[in-house]
Amino acid sequence: MTTTVDINDVGMTAFFIAWFRDAERTRRDSLFYDPYSRWFVPDEVKPAARRFAELCPEFDDLIRCRLLFFRELVRAEVTKGTGQIVSVGSGFDTRPAIFQTDGVTFFDVDQPAVIKYKRETLERIGLRPWPSLPCDYLDVNLPEKLQEVGFDPDLPSLFIWEGNTMYLPRNLIFGFLTQLATQLPAFTIAFDYMSERVIDGTSGVASVTRAFDYFYDRFAPFKTGFDDPAVFESNTPLKIADSGRMEDIGARHAPRFAERLEPLAGLYHYCILTK
Repeated sequence: MTTTVDINDVGMTAFFIAWFRDAERTRRDSLFYDPYSRWFVPDEVKPAARRFAELCPEFDDLIRCRLLFFRELVRAEVTKGTGQIVSVGSGFDTRPAIFQTDGVTFFDVDQPAVIKYKRETLERIGLRPWPSLPCDYLDVNLPEKLQEVGFDPDLPSLFIWEGNTMYLPRNLIFGFLTQLATQLPAFTIAFDYMSERVIDGTSGVASVTRAFDYFYDRFAPFKTGFDDPAVFESNTPLKIADSGRMEDIGARHAPRFAERLEPLAGLYHYCILTK
């Protein structure tokens, strides 16, 4: 696919993760199927994404585990009747199109350039865009701003915060979680985070170091990692509902992941907090 989009304006990482979502369509060991992400993968993004995957195939698999984790979480929340699902720093997440269900409202929050390009692309392929909030979510009162596009703060909601924490300083991570906790009566938020060993290059896995040196040179460097989820309880009013390692998500789906990802055990995690 060719495109005239200014990738630097939108941000390379949004396109990068769209490539990973789309690549699942053609894998022999596919974990899921996403029919829409291919429309968000310009040709000029593909070589860089493929190169990252080649440099560290195991981390390629961990990203796949991450995508499966959030996909299955959204599926479960839709099934149990959660009425509002908010994707914060949404990028080109297409789960609202995949899991659209009567009685469930999806919301996107991201930079104006991302939201604009995403809405235009959805309309071009015949999909009705879901409610979206174009803003830097760290610079606004997010619970208040979301109400402008139809969010009901009194309804229990799920917030998906995928692929964000590693790019933010610790104080902004805890500050954002605390803002939600002090303004919303009840909600759940799910997010992913890297180990500090990935951030500072001390993982001891040569392929991980090579892959992220490549990534940092071309995209955005990571800033923050964690090695103990207890910090999220000690620095915010929220409680941990679940946490774990990304490789375990893959292993639950297919036992082959347990052995394949053992060298990277403990480098990538998920966490679910609730109020």
